[in-house]
Amino acid sequence: MALLGKWWWRFRVEHDAFWVKVIKSIHGRDGGLGNSNSFISNRGSIWNGIRNIDKEFYKINLDFSNSFVKVVSDGSETLFWEDKWLGEQPLHVMFNRLYRLETSKDATVRNRIIQQDSSFSLNWNWVRPPAGRTATELSHLQSMLEGFRYTGDGKDHWEWSLNNNKPFYSCILRGLIDDILLPSLDNPTETMRNNLIPQKISVFLWRAQRNRFSVRIELDKKRYDLDSIRCPICDNALESIDHIFLECGFTADVWNRLFRWRGISIPIDINLSSLLQNSSQFPSSNTLSRIWQATTWAIVALVCSF
Repeated sequence: MALLGKWWWRFRVEHDAFWVKVIKSIHGRDGGLGNSNSFISNRGSIWNGIRNIDKEFYKINLDFSNSFVKVVSDGSETLFWEDKWLGEQPLHVMFNRLYRLETSKDATVRNRIIQQDSSFSLNWNWVRPPAGRTATELSHLQSMLEGFRYTGDGKDHWEWSLNNNKPFYSCILRGLIDDILLPSLDNPTETMRNNLIPQKISVFLWRAQRNRFSVRIELDKKRYDLDSIRCPICDNALESIDHIFLECGFTADVWNRLFRWRGISIPIDINLSSLLQNSSQFPSSNTLSRIWQATTWAIVALVCSF
């Protein structure tokens, strides 16, 4: 999603590129990116797939299409009606009746706002003079433009409001998407590492802590048709993560032997997460602590193989 969204930014900032001119000749001056209210088929066009990404952002309540803002310096490269440069939306959306009366819909800000020294005037070119509701829209627009002045400190450029009015970066957008789509954890933990065991075991344990295994109780929640959700080995309890790794007859015997070898008893309220997190607490030596941790983790992985 972030990489497809990047093309929305590139379309705006690379306005002189040949590919942008081709897209404009096919889809219009805005490349079809402003048409966010209609469904666009993905068939036969890569660009239509890029256009449709706005629908995916809309589903996660991320206002992506309106996040690109044109900053006006001299007004020569900013479209008065089509670009978003004044207010929360492009002016052709905010003042649709006025826009229909405009004779030159691709007029720039410089074409419509004339500023010479201290003088300030508006240069309109209507099909017919605004009247009624259209006149009310014109009055509202003129009041919005009263405080506008050219800065004249460079060329017009684009900014991205989702990055605090800075340039667009795919990694920033990806982070925003992750914050919305990825589940939050009350006690988030990083992937655990111990150089005495293979990295794939560390990844395996990270998945185990987050209940990412297809044990029967989880499959039942996803409505898989199972003959039973009880443990197929002991048939004494439901097959859950904690049961297969700690409570089943075979695994419980393994842990009893291991903890007796260490000279301690198994805590009554132990679960898999606490076992993995506390397995390095060996006060006598850091080396022994790492060995105990590696041993515990390896046994957890070994239990799963059975």
